Amino acid sequence: MKILLKNILPFILVFPFVFLQLNLMPLFNIDKTIPDIILVSLIYFVLVEGQIKGSVLACYYGFWLDFFSGGLIGANMFSKTIGTFIAGYFYRNDKSESFLGSFWLFGIVFIGKFIDSFFFSLLSGENIALTIFDLIYINSLFPSIYTSFFSLPIMLFFSGRKV
Repeated sequence: MKILLKNILPFILVFPFVFLQLNLMPLFNIDKTIPDIILVSLIYFVLVEGQIKGSVLACYYGFWLDFFSGGLIGANMFSKTIGTFIAGYFYRNDKSESFLGSFWLFGIVFIGKFIDSFFFSLLSGENIALTIFDLIYINSLFPSIYTSFFSLPIMLFFSGRKV
């Protein structure tokens, strides 16, 4: 039963996470930059379960985020899958709690969100007249920094635990 819950629960939690991302996170808007709690949860999952399971879950979460947001179907699927896949390179079976309880998590979320935002900006077609400056600094760097701060509660929770 425990194994079934461990494998099924992440697929059920997609709906509360998408609801929070689309309805609560816009309240934390800073200059049109919204933190991505879905990516933070996916990176947590990939650091605990591994790169392949995390990438499959990222594709699933991205689909439902695209579906409920009314955006281009596939933009979040692709960008979240790529961002989570790259973050999955930091997965170590014996060191997952040490990554979660240190500033490594901040950096891993930063890298994952940077890649996610970069590819989402390319694919979404929201702003056709993007320069490379806009793409890197405004659409990728600022959301990455802002989303990384939302990984701090996870980091603080795991920092007090014995590894």
